[in-house]
Amino acid sequence: MEELTPEQSYRTKLIEAIIYLDKVATETFTEIVNLAMIGEFSEIEFEEGEEIKFQLAHFRNCKDQNVQVLINHLDETNVKINWLINVNDVKEDEFLIDVKYE
Repeated sequence: MEELTPEQSYRTKLIEAIIYLDKVATETFTEIVNLAMIGEFSEIEFEEGEEIKFQLAHFRNCKDQNVQVLINHLDETNVKINWLINVNDVKEDEFLIDVKYE
């Protein structure tokens, strides 16, 4: 197996960090949905088996300050992810590395 140069190791670690931040963003969105659905949106009724695809826009006008803090955190995380990708010219195929989370 070929040994990575320091530059390759750095880039691999950078890409792993971006992938991790994306995972955090996904989990934050899930928590926004969960918090809003048991809080401000708890009156909404769904049919059993009904599948809804939520978007962040559904929650932007939520009055719950905790939901708003999470939305701000998610927005900031996405800005940072995009910055890292753009400044480092990370290509889509570079995200195919195998990252394992504990």
